[in-house]
Amino acid sequence: MNLRSKKGSKSNKRSRTLFLKRALNMALVAKVSVVIMIIATIIPLSAFEAHIVNVTAAIVMIDPPVITPPGGQYTEPLDIGIDDSDPDATHIFYKITPGTDANLAPDPTCGIYPGGPKPLGPIAIEDDSVVKAIACDGDQVTSHGSTITTEIYDLNLLGKIEGRKYHDLDQSGTLTPGDFGIAGWRVNMDTSPSTS
Repeated sequence: MNLRSKKGSKSNKRSRTLFLKRALNMALVAKVSVVIMIIATIIPLSAFEAHIVNVTAAIVMIDPPVITPPGGQYTEPLDIGIDDSDPDATHIFYKITPGTDANLAPDPTCGIYPGGPKPLGPIAIEDDSVVKAIACDGDQVTSHGSTITTEIYDLNLLGKIEGRKYHDLDQSGTLTPGDFGIAGWRVNMDTSPSTS
């Protein structure tokens, strides 16, 4: 064997080793790429972006309506009017409840009639009544409303007997929160002179 063939053999051996190293590196890079692709397929890579929105809420303040004349004792039927000088108030809704107990009178709600564009009246009051009114910036139930104004009209036209039957849970002798009315009971009035 001559010197030339020994040199060629060594050169071929180096070339094969270099080739194998390069092939191994390429396989390793390919393997890593495959692993990254598999991970990316199993766990999607996402970018997160946060947005902070500064929201300010505008509170609409509407002045309560004015009921005239003011509540009190009257000896004759009267007509009332309801108005509001606040330019934001466009409509007024009200409730009239018989009697003089404001706690038994339901509150009015925007968009629930009776009521309508301001001003309202004349509205006839012929007996004891609780009048409640609310001013609104529209005629819908979603409109902004004011606080509720309440006036009590005590009309002393004729002698009368008034009252209510209720379950006095706390036995306080008066109608307090938690007590509730009892309906369907017959109440007799005894007009005979008292012996006590």
